[in-house]
Amino acid sequence: MGRPGLMMPAITVHPIYHKFPLTSSANSAVRNMSKNENISFLKAIKPLLISLVVIGIQTTIYFKPSTLRQKVLPLRWWIILTLIYLHLFSLKTVVALLLTKGGIEFWLQLTIFLRSSVATISADIYVFKRNKLHNLVLKINSIFNRFSPEEKKTFKNRIIRGTFVIWIFMTMNFITSTMNIYKMGIANFLDIHLFSMRISFVSPVTQYVVGGILLLIRQAIMWGTLSFMIMYYVFLCEAIRYSFRSFILSMITTFQHENILDERSVKRLQKYYVYVTDLVSQLDDIFSPAVFFWSSSFILSVCIDITFDISLYSRMNTMRFFESLQKLVILFLAYVSIGMSASLAIEEGRKCLPAFYKVTASFDASRNYPLSQAVQFFAMRLGTTHFALTGWKFFDMTRGYMLTVFGILGSYIILVFQLNPETMTAFITA
Repeated sequence: MGRPGLMMPAITVHPIYHKFPLTSSANSAVRNMSKNENISFLKAIKPLLISLVVIGIQTTIYFKPSTLRQKVLPLRWWIILTLIYLHLFSLKTVVALLLTKGGIEFWLQLTIFLRSSVATISADIYVFKRNKLHNLVLKINSIFNRFSPEEKKTFKNRIIRGTFVIWIFMTMNFITSTMNIYKMGIANFLDIHLFSMRISFVSPVTQYVVGGILLLIRQAIMWGTLSFMIMYYVFLCEAIRYSFRSFILSMITTFQHENILDERSVKRLQKYYVYVTDLVSQLDDIFSPAVFFWSSSFILSVCIDITFDISLYSRMNTMRFFESLQKLVILFLAYVSIGMSASLAIEEGRKCLPAFYKVTASFDASRNYPLSQAVQFFAMRLGTTHFALTGWKFFDMTRGYMLTVFGILGSYIILVFQLNPETMTAFITA
């Protein structure tokens, strides 16, 4: 028993690794264990990625040789070469994605895979559904001939402006990428993009020329294909929008001339409305898978690129950061073009019912019973018909959906900034 009032001496407990230092073999074992922990996530999702690739191939192409032959034989030679390049590049990105060791390289390859897959899927949809697209264009052309000269002029100007903006940014992207090739050298460019091919035996000037040509071909095929499909979709959406507008004008003109208003004229208007809504349904059946992949690629690419651009801002040169930011701007323009064209077309179609109530407010239903029955049936048709342009039937492309996506991405960007206070300080003081 100790004396009362006396305190026991304090005992300092040292960690075990202070008393027994690790040997070199133990240190290597710890490093290997950490490395295995770092790549365990990549190993876990590799089977998932392979399964997604297999499912994507099965849903993208037809395995029936006769059907595939019927769809490929009528194609022109340059379309076939473009499809071959797109599929080979997608396969290359899959291989590069599976062979990465994790970290930033994995996520950068994932963004390249997303963009190449979107271009490949869009081209496949165009090829395999070109007959439906051809019929859709013919039907829209029959309505386009009913437009007034002013409507045709406005329609063409909108398409020209949208195409000009998209291709201006494509040109800027090409110039920026060419300047990056000048800085990195053609050997590194070929290592990244063409399975480590090297042409170091030629002069530097020739290397840069060859690199510029290869980059031009790649930009023209990858971004050109995607831009063409986006503008094609925007063109069809704008045509449907102006078709609804033409229908509203026809309805107003018909009901304003009460002396020629009869049951047949109302039925003609009803057929016109059904014809336009059927065009919406056909367009959605063709492009809804592509819209789904466009939207998904936009959200994932923005999240991945923003994360690394903000995290590595202090270690990135200005040109590299500008190129990454420019790609995000191109994705943003593509997404806004797709979403706004779809939402404006549907919003124009939903103006038909209020316009109908406005022009029939003073309609006397008692003077002609068959005419009043036709008008009531037409009103029921306008009020109960549901149509929308969707992303593979999962969601409607509306302004509300776009604002929701922008709100989520904005919140994510703010969160990434808060996790990187040094980058936030650099942005504020810049």
